[in-house]
Amino acid sequence: MKMSSLLLAISACCMLTPMAQANPSLARDWAEEAKELNAEMSHGEETALSPELVFRLQRFGRTASRLAISGSETTPLPHDLGCIFRGMAEETTVQLSAMDDAENTSDVQAARARIVHMLDDAEMVGEAAALSLEAGELIDLSLHSEVGAQCSAGHLPESQAAITRSMN
Repeated sequence: MKMSSLLLAISACCMLTPMAQANPSLARDWAEEAKELNAEMSHGEETALSPELVFRLQRFGRTASRLAISGSETTPLPHDLGCIFRGMAEETTVQLSAMDDAENTSDVQAARARIVHMLDDAEMVGEAAALSLEAGELIDLSLHSEVGAQCSAGHLPESQAAITRSMN
């Protein structure tokens, strides 16, 4: 179940291409891609993913990374949404690796189910990010809870970290 060298080469080339500025349209496109990927993953009979589907999921993860740092000093993305995007980017990579390294069908199906669950959430997250970027104002979505706080201000771009610090 190892990915081909060709697929890895294609992925590497795509990672070297310049990234577009994240914006509300990109967030909505990402949410729509999540919906399409979810439908494809949910209705797929086979356990192994096609190279095209793997590529699309990798692109989905890279876009999530880009969205995690989207916004600007005047229209920042809420801290929690940035954390969610970073988590989804990482989860995509982790689950694709789990599928690639799986030793049996059960492991592949479990990783596939985790991707589908994440894609369910991604539709809503993308729309929330688009609305936030359109609104042009910082919306504090945190629950003001220390429990499970895994995404510290230290992982934010300096402009967003300064805004987050000023809110506390």
